[in-house]
Amino acid sequence: MKLFISHSQHDRPFILPMVEMLYSIGMSENDIFCSSIPELGIPGGKEIYEYLRELFVKEELYVLFMLSDRYYQSPNCLNEMGAAWIVKSKYTTFLLPGFTFAEMEGAVDPRKISIKLDDEEDIVRYRLREFRDAISTCFSITTRLSEARWEKVRNDFLKGIEMQNTVVDMRKSDSFCIYDTSNAGCQIIYKDEYEVDGTIDFSKTFTKLSSIVFFMRFSDWRNHARKNKKLCFTFKTDNLYQKSFVELQLPKSVRNYKHNIVNGENQILLSEFGADLEDFQQVKEICFLFEKSEEKEQTNFTIRNLRIE
Repeated sequence: MKLFISHSQHDRPFILPMVEMLYSIGMSENDIFCSSIPELGIPGGKEIYEYLRELFVKEELYVLFMLSDRYYQSPNCLNEMGAAWIVKSKYTTFLLPGFTFAEMEGAVDPRKISIKLDDEEDIVRYRLREFRDAISTCFSITTRLSEARWEKVRNDFLKGIEMQNTVVDMRKSDSFCIYDTSNAGCQIIYKDEYEVDGTIDFSKTFTKLSSIVFFMRFSDWRNHARKNKKLCFTFKTDNLYQKSFVELQLPKSVRNYKHNIVNGENQILLSEFGADLEDFQQVKEICFLFEKSEEKEQTNFTIRNLRIE
């Protein structure tokens, strides 16, 4: 039997802690196939699709589906899911942070217990213990970790996942002029994973409020709130007259929560937004709001390194 980690290449940072946990449980390199890790992937000189076809045809596979929005955007991932369904492979489904049960599609059975990695800690810990036991049984791992050692392995894994879940992908963003559908007065001129640069010109819109919105896909921040974490970012503007805010859109609450921001480094305790703990179960959007100032209508700004610490 071989364990096949089906995942998007873009989600590789989440896969590395998983592989380390599998090694600690007692699996070896020969037990695991993972395309994004060279020593576990396709050997040099082999044709990719033929090698994968042989895996599914000749090996008895235990598949880990590492689901995310990027997973479902990848034809290769969907092919792997379909192949696993055809050969009736055993599998465990993991939902990466920010991905919800409602978004599960395809050949995975939504009625089967899955492990949502940003679920409540006690639930995740219980499910990981079940997963450890299932893997140990399937791969005949007879040397079991002590309870103390297992707790360290599990906690290191969760810490590795959490580290990846603290950085906001700033490419998932858009600009808006509130109530003005043309949005001509607010434009993003550059963005990558860690930075957004934009310009606001209130002479091009009738609205007095513009925004840059980062889409969070209903991320669960309850654990961050419990641990008294901060929303951190660097904000640079050339218009010091303008009032600027950051707002969290939390669908479970009857209102949104905003906080003043300053020119420079910002570190805002999640508790300072004034939301209840359960409201953080679904963080839909992080919105940066810019009010029109009478002294200066044009603004150039940069938002950088949006993250939880």
